[in-house]
Amino acid sequence: MKLQHKIPLFVVAVMIFAGLLGAVALLSTQRSTSTKMFEDTTATLTDTILNGLEQDMLRGDRGHVQKILDDLKQHESIRSVDIISTDGRIWASSDHGTIGTEVDPGITSFISVGTGREVLGHSSDENMTDVAAITTKDQCLSCHGQIAPSPNQAGNLGGLRVDISTVTLQESLAKSRELLLIIGGLTFFLVAGTIVLLLRLTVLWPLKKLTMASDRIASGDYDARVPVKKRDDELGTVSAAFNEMADTIDERTKRLQSANRELEQANRLKSEFLANMSHELRTPLNIIIGFAEVLRDTPSDQLDDADRVRFGDNIASSGHHLLSLINDVLDLAKVEAGQMQTNPAEFHIETVLDDVVSTMKTLAQKKNIELAVAASQDLDNIFADIAKFKQIMYNLISNAIKFTPDKGTVSIEASVVNNMARFSVKDTGVGIAAADQERIFAEFQQADGSPARQYEGTGLGLALTKKFVELQGGEIWVESEVGTGSTFHFTLPLGRSNSEKSPLR
Repeated sequence: MKLQHKIPLFVVAVMIFAGLLGAVALLSTQRSTSTKMFEDTTATLTDTILNGLEQDMLRGDRGHVQKILDDLKQHESIRSVDIISTDGRIWASSDHGTIGTEVDPGITSFISVGTGREVLGHSSDENMTDVAAITTKDQCLSCHGQIAPSPNQAGNLGGLRVDISTVTLQESLAKSRELLLIIGGLTFFLVAGTIVLLLRLTVLWPLKKLTMASDRIASGDYDARVPVKKRDDELGTVSAAFNEMADTIDERTKRLQSANRELEQANRLKSEFLANMSHELRTPLNIIIGFAEVLRDTPSDQLDDADRVRFGDNIASSGHHLLSLINDVLDLAKVEAGQMQTNPAEFHIETVLDDVVSTMKTLAQKKNIELAVAASQDLDNIFADIAKFKQIMYNLISNAIKFTPDKGTVSIEASVVNNMARFSVKDTGVGIAAADQERIFAEFQQADGSPARQYEGTGLGLALTKKFVELQGGEIWVESEVGTGSTFHFTLPLGRSNSEKSPLR
């Protein structure tokens, strides 16, 4: 059974138990009060009857007394009234047939030794009996003492016994019980209903909201929250804690989803890289194998020296290309593992740039691409790893040539900006979309990584270039527009001589 059902049942049970206890207490109090009122009324009636009996008995005027008793018999509550003499016999009575008979010895004893009155019986009986002693006064005896018998030793002339019906009392008690039950029932339902309603509003409904929110979270809706009206009560504290827990779950779920997306992306990139790498490795290998088989299978008299040199050059070029691909993978693995070391030294930048351009000129000439170099006079030396600097330039220039159509232009610029050496490789190629300008520096990523891509590559060149630049304290970025070309910029620390004489720009 749910708590929202248990609590109302518990409240009703407690209310019923408390109501029963209260009803018993109220009925007991009401019975005592009604009985006391009945006894007081009976005492008043007895006192009224007693008034004047003393003188009538001293005068021996039984007729007058009997007339009074006969008149009292007409009262609906009085069942009988007896005047008892000191010898224990009925001297006068509303029931004429009992005159002269003896009464209960207990009443005779009461008259003999007692004064005042005594109520006999219980309110639940059909009638109650009020017994009172008829006393005399000295002044009454001085006037009438010679006519009537003398009082007994207790000073009593006799006794008065009044039997009064309790029907009226019983009816009153019954009506009181009915009224109490009606009022108690209405009060019970009102109070119980009010308590249950308050519990539902203040306890059960907030708990239900907590349950609904937890169910939503369990079903995958991590935006579910519980409204918090008050933070200074227990439910407010629980609700606030629940919301904090939900925020934590939501945040962790988002991180997990992001990690899953990254894993899926990494898995996709790995698959693309393996496919691209397989293709990139297969191409130079096929060239090496092909030319090697030609050299092996072609008779020596059918090959002249020029053919052998050309075939050998193709084999060597493909071998170097293959070695370059493998070195890229190994270098990236070293960088990721933190094992790549740099050997910075100060070198003349113009000399190194000339070497780089001379090496790349053959590749540019195949597409009739013009290579241009412009170095600032302020830039003499830089302080960097010369091997990695050349690798950076080779990667950027070869990319510029690859993505530039025939008869295009690739220009290299070197200058001093903000006390750093800045290098720029600009091409008139296809350009890079804004959405791809960040991710091209990530491992295994290319602007077009689909199998039907136009340009070959493993997606490692720019990633490795970025690692080499950052390892030496520089940064790299790209400025590009699709259809107009791209410009890759990177910075490196200046040589000591340049840093001393070059102003901050």
